[in-house]
Amino acid sequence: MDSSQSTLPKSLADEKDETAALAPSPEKQSVGGASSPGDAPSAPQAPHDQNDSGLGVSTVFIFCCLIVMFFLPWGNRPILKKPGSSPGGALPPEQPSELCPQAQALLPVRHAELAKKLESVYATDDYKLRAYKALGGAIKIPTEVYDDLGPLGIDTRWDVFARFHDYLEKAFPNVFSTLEVTKVNTYGIVLRWPGSDPFLLPVLTTAHQDVVPVDNSSAKDWVHPPYSGYYDGKWIWGRGSCDDKSDLVAQLHAINALVEAGFKPKRSFVWAFGFDEEASGLEGAHHLARYLEREYGLDSFALLLDEGGDSYGRPYGDDVIFATPYLAEKGYIDVRIEVTAKGGHSSVPPPHTAIGVLSAMIVALEDHPHEAQLIRGGSPYNSTMCAATYGPTFPEDLRQLAFKAAAQTPDTDEGDDPEDDVHRMWDEWTARTEARRARDAVRKAWRAGQRAKVLARKKRYQRSMTMRESIQMGNVDWNEDWRDLKEEWRLIKEEGPDIIAEFKDMGVAVKLTFKEGINFFNPFSWFKKGRQRRARDVDTLEELKDALIETYPRYNAILRTTQAVDLVSGGVKVNALPELAAAVVNHRIAQHESPVDVQAHIKHVLFPVAEHFNLTMDAFGYWEPAGDGSGGHVKLTDAWDASLEPSPVTPTGPEDPYQIFAGTIKATLESAEGYNATGVVVAPQLILGNTDTQYYWDLTKSIFRYSHLSNEDLYNDLHTVNEAVRGEAWIQSIRFYTQFILNCDEHLKVGNF
Repeated sequence: MDSSQSTLPKSLADEKDETAALAPSPEKQSVGGASSPGDAPSAPQAPHDQNDSGLGVSTVFIFCCLIVMFFLPWGNRPILKKPGSSPGGALPPEQPSELCPQAQALLPVRHAELAKKLESVYATDDYKLRAYKALGGAIKIPTEVYDDLGPLGIDTRWDVFARFHDYLEKAFPNVFSTLEVTKVNTYGIVLRWPGSDPFLLPVLTTAHQDVVPVDNSSAKDWVHPPYSGYYDGKWIWGRGSCDDKSDLVAQLHAINALVEAGFKPKRSFVWAFGFDEEASGLEGAHHLARYLEREYGLDSFALLLDEGGDSYGRPYGDDVIFATPYLAEKGYIDVRIEVTAKGGHSSVPPPHTAIGVLSAMIVALEDHPHEAQLIRGGSPYNSTMCAATYGPTFPEDLRQLAFKAAAQTPDTDEGDDPEDDVHRMWDEWTARTEARRARDAVRKAWRAGQRAKVLARKKRYQRSMTMRESIQMGNVDWNEDWRDLKEEWRLIKEEGPDIIAEFKDMGVAVKLTFKEGINFFNPFSWFKKGRQRRARDVDTLEELKDALIETYPRYNAILRTTQAVDLVSGGVKVNALPELAAAVVNHRIAQHESPVDVQAHIKHVLFPVAEHFNLTMDAFGYWEPAGDGSGGHVKLTDAWDASLEPSPVTPTGPEDPYQIFAGTIKATLESAEGYNATGVVVAPQLILGNTDTQYYWDLTKSIFRYSHLSNEDLYNDLHTVNEAVRGEAWIQSIRFYTQFILNCDEHLKVGNF
């Protein structure tokens, strides 16, 4: 208790005591104004004032108010009182928290002597200079990829990768002679280091050989030429020094050091290097993933580690380092909008040309962005909790909002329906068993729930629409869709006992009667249940969401599906009316949405515009009678037929490979030369772009996107002029990959064939 709280109440109490001492004793006062028998006659008294009798009551009332004021923390009240949370200020990194569970720093034990020996090697100037030279040599080869590359063997621009392979084999002869080397689709590289125990699931690490092209018009703006690979004593310059030759060459250095030291792995390790990640990954990672699936099978790797940009820093003050591996990716879709209209001479134009109509549609889309949502348990929510728990300079008002949101979980809401617990168990169970080839009956139940969720999303759009408008917007025959859902429901009821039996067999502690089981799997209840569960959190999460966006504008992109009009074309001559105008809108899809949701949103926004301009509409293959066609036609399509769902989220449970991965990050940072922080916090994030990992989803559930570099270790940024990496920091990447291999070989306990 502070001094103001202890002194003021005491002074008020002393004042009250003095007042009581001056007042007549209750035993000597007469009742009703008369003297007691035997008392001497008293002197005449002044008429009694009723306000005097309330003086003591007023004093007590003021005293109680002051007590309340001083003992109740106004403003930012400590709302959350859960284990591991901080009611005011950040927790020290070493203190556990339920809101942001942390792995323990992990160092090799069985391989401790080997790790110590390699640490001393990496610290020598001679080794560092040789490593810098190897990275610089890789940078000198311009492995650029373009969006318009032709087929392999025909387009000669692919040939540069043959030179790059020759360089790698000469720079790391021990690696390519010791490990098994396979070339996939000509330029994809697979390196295999077989372990002594063939029953352990292997570990997969990936990188890419290609780089984005250098704009010739900006080449003169580079401090050192973009393909010089020059080391100036501090920085290593050139395209690919940060993305992604730095990761690829660091991995080869770690392998080479372990081979030279005589390391023999118990677990098998595999490296896969793509060669067109910056274009699409279709020639590289796509073929590599199919090859690995044929060789090893589905779900055949314990974990996968891929690139992740600058992945650690000090965003909330210098005291704490935050490492931010990416455990999930946004989805992706490019939507092409084509407007066709009658041509003619520009001297007799219509009120709106095709370009004008297209412009109105673009404006309508930008005026109706996708809704931002902070979903409980989603990647942005979890990373926010980590920042609130451990970030020293994280804004205190946001910290308290985050704690309030965390406190209002369904487990602590008053009046919870017990059936909600069953729904939560179902969510957890499906997540665990989705890749375990659950029985057909379970898959039918899951699909029914998913279809119900899709219908629920449509219902949100349709709540103010007529049935006819609903059919137009949804591009489906509502009655037919509803009949299909009812048929699935009939199958679920027939197979309900088997579903419940398997549910119990999986070890989930749920006791359900047949009726409860049927209700549990009832897809129609999702409409009601989803609305009830969302209502509990909406106020607090909405408040936190708005505050995050206002304080950190980047959350505006993190929490919503973004849309960017990147390509526009139209017209062929200045005096000819355009007959075709087109635009391509790029979308990065948030975790709570899908490509289908994006299509529905675009149809919903553009339908009134098409109706206004009397356009007929072809929306993703379905005819929409928006207008009579006198104004033209609009066509909506998936531009490249390459839409992508948001990625699965990597599990982070206490028995998952995440603990090995996160522990390696912490140990590498805390044991680095010059480490000067109070601790390291690993706070998983959502990556806004897409990587080659999109092709590897079927190989493992544990996918990590992480590059062991901080934002201070990049001279400028990725994909721009003056791309350069700090040499000393890049050596830490080699240390990280070495520790990662040793820790996975020694500590990784999951994953047997």
